[in-house]
Order: sequence, then structure tokens, then C-alpha cells
Amino acid sequence: MLVVSLITALNNFVAVHQDLLATVIGNCKCSIFAQFQVTAPIAAVLRSLEAAIDSFAFALIHVIPQEARWAIEPQLGTISSDQSALDTAVRNTITVYEEVCVPSALYPIILPVCTSA
Repeated sequence: MLVVSLITALNNFVAVHQDLLATVIGNCKCSIFAQFQVTAPIAAVLRSLEAAIDSFAFALIHVIPQEARWAIEPQLGTISSDQSALDTAVRNTITVYEEVCVPSALYPIILPVCTSA
């Protein structure tokens, strides 16, 4: 039962963080962060978040006893794919915030121009 709870916790953790990252990327698209040149600090925080997320996911996986891992091998695949999906979402978000942006003198009529470095 504990193993099922751990898997459910990780699934929920992944879903919540993917929603959060989608919101953060959505806000960057409107370019207010780019206009005021605060994308670099946000990218730095996201990189720290990525390390914390990985650490948490690995710790959660290692809480599952070895005997239980054999019994729930299909669910462990789910854990690995969840972790991979979350890593991808975090990396994509960081990539968006690492773009070089030129503020617009006519903001918000004309949005900043951003491009990957």
C-alpha cells in the first residue's frame, strides 16, 4: 500500500509541476519578463528547481524497498517516465527563459524580440 501511495505522490508531484511550468512559459510568451530583463534570474531559479526536483524524485524512488520494486516493476517504469517528462518540461522552460530578449520602447503595443542564443 505504501508503494502505491509513493507512486501516486510522484504522479501528482509531476502533474502539479508540469502545470506550474506551463504557466511560467505562458507568462514568458506575453514578454513582460523579457521587457524588464528579468528572464535570466528566473532561468537561474528554474535550474535550481530542476536539481531539487531530480533529488526529490530519486529520493522517492529509493524509499521503495527492493523487494517491492520487483513486485511493482511496471509502476516503476511509470515513475521513470514521470521523472523524464518532468525533466523535459523543466529543461524546455529553462530554454525559454534563457533566450536573449531586446526590450521594446513601444511596449506593450510592440512586444520585446526574443531569440535563442
